Amino acid sequence: MTVRVNTGALRFETASGQPFDLLASVESVKQAGTVGVWAGAVRAEIPVMGRICALRKTDEAIEEAQVRICKTAQWKGMQPREDTLRYARYVILLPHSQPNSF
Repeated sequence: MTVRVNTGALRFETASGQPFDLLASVESVKQAGTVGVWAGAVRAEIPVMGRICALRKTDEAIEEAQVRICKTAQWKGMQPREDTLRYARYVILLPHSQPNSF
């Protein structure tokens, strides 16, 4: 099963249980169309292990996503969070494997 990562709801950790810095990891992917892959787990009572995959969007797709985020925030009377705008540069997926295995 593969799921798109909700960066506001999920927290990740390494195989050793340390916090995984998702934003720093995905931002290492600099070129559109390039994919980064890292081993990780969703932090939960029973961790869901898998590979975290991030695809860098094109500049046009990034702009569209960020404009949509800003419009939605404005409509709600809010300001978008800076990390939300940074995450909007990527499609982040978690295709998970068997429980408790990398």
